[in-house]
Amino acid sequence: MAAVSLSFTSSAQAQRIIKVKGQQAIVQFPPGITPTVGETLSTGGSSAPVDNGAGSHGSGSRDHSLTLLVNDLGVYSSSAGGSRTIFDLSGSYGWNMHTMEFGPIVTINYVSKPGETDRTLTGGGFFDFNFVPNVVGQSLIYGVGAQAQFGQTTMTIGSFDNSFTALELGLMGTVKWFGLSDHVCLRADAGFDMQRSGTSSGTTTLTGLLVRGGLAGYF
Repeated sequence: MAAVSLSFTSSAQAQRIIKVKGQQAIVQFPPGITPTVGETLSTGGSSAPVDNGAGSHGSGSRDHSLTLLVNDLGVYSSSAGGSRTIFDLSGSYGWNMHTMEFGPIVTINYVSKPGETDRTLTGGGFFDFNFVPNVVGQSLIYGVGAQAQFGQTTMTIGSFDNSFTALELGLMGTVKWFGLSDHVCLRADAGFDMQRSGTSSGTTTLTGLLVRGGLAGYF
């Protein structure tokens, strides 16, 4: 049974009114009709969209997502001389179950400094738990997230290449803001990040705080 709350001025024509309070009613729809929060319904007189409390009356769904996040991007000067160029982007495809979101993620990292170039490609998965359900009509979504990725780093020094494995794990808080559109949001993450790289000669582990941001499109 699907039900919505709406304002009306006369009896509904194709629906059965279950409960009335003032100018609002709970309405049952016949099989084959699925109402959407925020849509305008005809009741034989005037009708008004539902105010869902989010300040937005959108349509469509947010069942899937495409996200691009900037982890680090820029040119830095070194106190030892020279400069360092860093290019670090993540892209993901997600399935949205409203309170949970998950899917594959890929990260490309490029670091260039005098005499050395490092290139890292990793892939894995991400998981978000939303404290506010991510549905059309909700403009501010916040929660916690996690990701795990595995791949390879290639280090080039002069004409010599050395490759080794790379592992990244992250736990973070996340905020998604649909301030301009019901289907495009600004996303920001902040939390703990661990990166581990290993060669035949040993393993190096880096830990610290990760802050990143980007855009996500939902459809």
